[in-house]
Amino acid sequence: MFFERKIKSRIPVSLNFLGKVYQMETKEISKSGATVVFFLDDLDFYPEKNSSLVFFLTFDLFRFGKVELCSKISEVVLISGDRAIVRFDFSEEPWTKRKNLYIFLKKYYSPRYTVNQKIILSKSGLEFEGKMINISNHGAFIETEPENFSNKEDVTIHFDTDFGKISILAKVEWRNLGKMFDKPNGVGIQFIGEGKALRKIQKYIGSIEKENEHLR
Repeated sequence: MFFERKIKSRIPVSLNFLGKVYQMETKEISKSGATVVFFLDDLDFYPEKNSSLVFFLTFDLFRFGKVELCSKISEVVLISGDRAIVRFDFSEEPWTKRKNLYIFLKKYYSPRYTVNQKIILSKSGLEFEGKMINISNHGAFIETEPENFSNKEDVTIHFDTDFGKISILAKVEWRNLGKMFDKPNGVGIQFIGEGKALRKIQKYIGSIEKENEHLR
């Protein structure tokens, strides 16, 4: 499954070990573990593979809240004299504790395709320019001024393709106001149009999927 593999993403995480808290970001993450790069001089411990030491990781998933997971070190790779890549495994944690992390990854990191498509977003008689930077069968992320839109607001997306113009109704699912999740400022939208409009979206994706790499 897609979410068994590691996804490259910088997500804020705090590590609590014996009462001391270290603030950092992930390098890679999956529903069963996370990879972090450490400067060894910043630590009061030396990370060792398969040790019995227990670490508490708290992931800041923004509007999804925070998820705290108990973990152990499963892999350590020295990449220079003072840095190491450390893999934390939390697969033994109950699914109920990992569920929100899975939902977060599914929502923001589902397989989608890279595009560079100029579009127009329209609502209430107003039009706004944007650039679609990735797309899936269910939605897209559009680089634009997010302040012009509200969460759960309906908009219509218009863009030209080699086989004609596409116009489809969509809903703003989230706004990226601070370049989070390795994405520029903009809006994430979910397609809610059906019938011919949705079939055109699927045709558009079919025309580009062999030429584009999956985002992770």
